[in-house]
Amino acid sequence: MGAALSAGAVVAARAQVAALACAVCGGDADSDQARAARVGVLVLMAVVVAVLTAIGLTLRRWSKRARALEAK
Repeated sequence: MGAALSAGAVVAARAQVAALACAVCGGDADSDQARAARVGVLVLMAVVVAVLTAIGLTLRRWSKRARALEAK
């Protein structure tokens, strides 16, 4: 139990050091690295929106095809 507790303390200490290394969290918010992180988040959000839109349009097309087949 003591080894697990000390291992947890080491992990927690390392996590705090890693958070301080981030330019957004502990550095200049207007640095190139922070701007790149913001752009990366926006690009990934655009990818998610595009995928969800494609799924929605596919389901809509399948629904129209099913209604057309039922009408025949």
